[in-house]
Amino acid sequence: MASNAEDILTQLPSPPLSPSKLCKEVDEVNLYNNKFDFYNDEASENERFFEEFLNSEKFIYSDDELMKIEALIGCPIKNQYQPSREDILRNKYMDILKNGIEINGEMKSYSEAVETLHRVGSTIFNKRTDDAVILHVFESGNNHFQEFRIHPKYLSLQSFTFFRLFEEIKENNIGGIIEIEVSSLKIFSSVLYYLYTGIKTEIFERSKSNEFNYNNFMEMLTYLEINMELF
Repeated sequence: MASNAEDILTQLPSPPLSPSKLCKEVDEVNLYNNKFDFYNDEASENERFFEEFLNSEKFIYSDDELMKIEALIGCPIKNQYQPSREDILRNKYMDILKNGIEINGEMKSYSEAVETLHRVGSTIFNKRTDDAVILHVFESGNNHFQEFRIHPKYLSLQSFTFFRLFEEIKENNIGGIIEIEVSSLKIFSSVLYYLYTGIKTEIFERSKSNEFNYNNFMEMLTYLEINMELF
């Protein structure tokens, strides 16, 4: 076990937890030491705790655990964890699922918002409207693609993959034709129609034919990260 503070510092893990500097604020150190008296009968227990900390890959600690570690090393621990862009977008999407979204100037729950879109979806599916954008969908393994006119709100509300795509387009002010690649154009077309209307008839009918494999359909839902609770 390390015998002094400098030796201890060299053994501490890198981000997300690492000591920022040796404590020079004596009052602060004394405050910690008053809460965790390391010169009493609990000294051996504290040593075991710190030994486990040095050898652990754990990076999430309770407030009391952090204070205990800070008292042992005589130094505040700085949390350097920064959420990834993916985490930020996923949290934003989950917030919509939980708290709803504004549709036509009115706040609606997530399920109500989807139902509202489905009621008029068939009238604008693949239609040229003011808010439609062009999507070229390529099929894996060949150069075949199909052009769709899509409406971001329909896709981003029900698919995290499209939510992430449209957020990036908006933030980076990207214009022009959008391109994606999928395993099957026929399956994508059926899924897209469902996202607009909520109607599963076409999917069920195609599932009875050789051109439509149920496992491939489930793979498409997974790839697009479709919210299965509404399916």
